[in-house]
Amino acid sequence: MDDYTLQTPGTSTPNMLEAALQHVRDGKYVFPCHEPVFGHPQGYVCTCEEYRHTQRCREKHPHLFLEVGQHCDQPGKHPRGVMHGKDDATNDEAQVRAWWKKYPTANIGCVPGRSGYAVLDADAYKSVYAGADMLSQAEQQTPTVLTGERDGKRGEHLWYRKHEGVTYSNAPGTLPAGVDVRADGGYVILPPSVHPSGLRYEWELDYGPHEIEAQLLPHRIHDILIAATAKAGAAKAQFNGEPTTEPPDLDAWRVAHEIYKLITEGAPQGSDRSKLDAKVCTALLYAGADADDILAVFEHYPIGKNGKFAERGRDYLAMTIGKACQYVTDN
Repeated sequence: MDDYTLQTPGTSTPNMLEAALQHVRDGKYVFPCHEPVFGHPQGYVCTCEEYRHTQRCREKHPHLFLEVGQHCDQPGKHPRGVMHGKDDATNDEAQVRAWWKKYPTANIGCVPGRSGYAVLDADAYKSVYAGADMLSQAEQQTPTVLTGERDGKRGEHLWYRKHEGVTYSNAPGTLPAGVDVRADGGYVILPPSVHPSGLRYEWELDYGPHEIEAQLLPHRIHDILIAATAKAGAAKAQFNGEPTTEPPDLDAWRVAHEIYKLITEGAPQGSDRSKLDAKVCTALLYAGADADDILAVFEHYPIGKNGKFAERGRDYLAMTIGKACQYVTDN
């Protein structure tokens, strides 16, 4: 597989173990992620496909199996070899060494909230992007990672210090279109990992963590996130039909037509609804969604409103998501 991974033009391949250890020494909690693949003879786009195209996957994890011509929806952006996904993120150097000894070129994932940060993910290259005026020029003077690129525009991860003693959910739908937050409920990819666009994540010139101090998250954004987190946490275990989340944007995740149909039409009558719920959760995880996003899908679409989620509530969904996370990381 390494024969097909990206070799950045004009540079040597970064030592990902040393990069991960440096992030740990800077106070970040990290875990390994799959990597995008380029130029593979079978058209694979992610290291996860070495398993997902096998007969073993078909038999053991049929909801992950990819047929010929099918490919990973979110290359390089999902956990690799960790049982509990992002929840296994650590600052223990011995564990980090063990992970990257097994997966020496793995991308580096990070849970910002556990590390004391909230990250604003601004995808300026998306056509729906509406966050250009969200932050003042002064508020943008904080460590910044450059991510993917489209039409000459690169996305950004802006790193801010969390307010003392708070927890932020991902609060989907509460910020301008094209802007998301990743804190306690989600994760980001760190430099020098490889982005599916072929570029490496990199700290913007003069905006690295050793060049500029992280600002405190602007108070108005903090207030939005606290309100959204409280709203999500106030939901009862039993779903009463009243969503606690904002409507999700399904187009934000590239899922197969079969999954899209399940979400928007619900499980067919007489089918194994638990199995199909797990299939949808797994597909959404692979597409880059997290637990908050999946809750929003089940609260707003027939897969949940007309399914077992409506009968058994959040505890059932949390259990289903947990099993899906284990499947995703079990290879």
